[in-house]
This record gives sequence, C-alpha cells and structure tokens, in this order.
Amino acid sequence: MEPFYFAEEFEFKPEHIQVIASKLSNYPGGFVVSRTEKRYEEFFDITSIFGVNDISSLICIPIVMENTIRDILIGYTKLQDNFTVNVHLLTEGDLTILRFSFKQLVDSIDRIDFNQKILEYNNELQAMNNKLHESAVTDILTSLLNRQGFMKLVGAIPNDSAWKEVARSQHITILYIDLDNFKYYNDTFGHAVGDLILVGFSDILKRITQNGGYAVRYGGDEFLLAMPDISIEKAEQTAKSIYKELEQQNYFIDQIPHDDDTVLEIPKGHYISCSIGIASTDDKGGYSINDTLKHADEALYYVKKHDKRAYKIWEELKDAGAV
Repeated sequence: MEPFYFAEEFEFKPEHIQVIASKLSNYPGGFVVSRTEKRYEEFFDITSIFGVNDISSLICIPIVMENTIRDILIGYTKLQDNFTVNVHLLTEGDLTILRFSFKQLVDSIDRIDFNQKILEYNNELQAMNNKLHESAVTDILTSLLNRQGFMKLVGAIPNDSAWKEVARSQHITILYIDLDNFKYYNDTFGHAVGDLILVGFSDILKRITQNGGYAVRYGGDEFLLAMPDISIEKAEQTAKSIYKELEQQNYFIDQIPHDDDTVLEIPKGHYISCSIGIASTDDKGGYSINDTLKHADEALYYVKKHDKRAYKIWEELKDAGAV
C-alpha cells in the first residue's frame, strides 16, 4: 500500500501507514474524532503524524478486500488560531458520506487503466477536499460565508486566488447588520420561523451582492456586507435598498405559517427590520480591515442604543463626537 496523493506537501513514511493500519484493527469501519472529545488522546499516535497541535478533527476510512486493508482515506480539518470561532468539526455523518463516496471512488478505479486511475483519483480527492473546505467557510442554513469564511476573505488574500477582487480593491466598505425584533419572531412563532427569517434576509443580501461584494452571516442574527471599491454614498444606497426589500417582502409576515381562517397580525413595532453600522477602510485615517470592522460595530451599537431600524456612518459619528 503506497501513498500517491496528498492535499499538501507531506512526507508519508511506511511506519506512518503501519500506525494507521494498526489503529484500524480496532475500528474496521473507520473512525472520526475531534479534539473536543475525551477519546481524542487515544488517537495521538495518528494526530502526531500530521501535527497534533494543528488538528481539530481527524477522519479515517479503510477499504478492505479479502480481510486485508487495501486503501485508506485519511483527512483532517485544521485548528484555527481561535478554536472557539467557527471551527468545522467532522461528525459521524461526514464519516458515512465519505465512506460511501470513497467506496464508489475505489470501485471506479478498479474499472479503468492505471494512468487514468491516478488522474481521476487525484481529481476526486481534490473535489472532496474542496467540499470540506467549502463546508468549513459556509453557513449551513443560509449558504452565506460564515465568520471563518470572512476571516479568510480578509486575512488570507495572498494565498487564495478566489479573493483577487478584494486584493485589487483600493478599499472595502463594511455594513455591519443586526436584525431588529428577531427574538420576537423566534419566541412567538418558533425556531422554524426564525430560520425562515434568517434565510429570507440572507436572500436579500445575496441579491444585493450579486454584482459585487460578499455577504456574511457573522453569527446568530448578525450579518456583514463587505463591499470592495464603493463610496460611502453607495453604501448608504445599499442600506436603503435593504429596508426597501424588507418592506416589499412585507417583513416576511406572509411567509409565516398560520391558520388559513385567520389573519396574522403583528404589531408594527415588532416588524422584522435591521440596524446597520457603516465604515470604510478608505476613510480619512486609512484604516485596516480590523479597524473598519470595529468602527462599523461601533456605529451599529450607536444605532441599537438610540434608534434601531436605521443606519449610521461611523465617520459622521466620529466627526460629531458620538463615538
């Protein structure tokens, strides 16, 4: 059994294979483990191969032919600098899906010649790697970027061609958005309606950014829009378009399930809306993206404290001595 594909450069030695094969004698169907589990220490002999301090989840799947391990798929998700923020932990569900996919992949390999086998095997494994990467940076409910995806967007630009648009940008404007009255919808109609609101609002952000920019579910009912190379005036128009879309959607009231014989009435003061803080890296100070995010958050906090259902621009608040 010889290794012939890796997602990154790695010196795989025969003794590594022996360690993994030995562990699989206790887990003939494969295993998945995350560092949050008590049994994680049991797998130190394997995690140490790849760097025990770099792994958040490890997955291993064998293909057994005539009581002999013929192939092994082993992969892991890396631990982020801040383990508490949006770490993607592999689960038994991932093990089931990848076991089935890996078996299909191996069966396919058996039916093609050796040279084609190597090429397709690499492509399939790369596709799996891409899917795992996508799931790690994408919010499952809304399919927006999650916080980790946003951090990659602004922090790993030199290493990822997908963000070339942002890398070329002269500045980035951030709209930091927090839903107003989301708790009312969630508590009154249940979490299913809460999810409906989050998905519906995310769809609004997707439409707004379809011609440029990035929509992010930053956590809970907080969202970001990262807009490259737009003016503050354009950001204001974007904020106004969000409020207009909410009004056109009738604040999602028509989408809430209810008895057909009744009219669903929600007090106007409880309509779903949002507060927005706006800041830009291109303001007078030439701020970093982290500064800009902090400034947008400060502007959002001002709105939540004083107005709600409104937007404020950090630079204007700063000039007025309000922040």
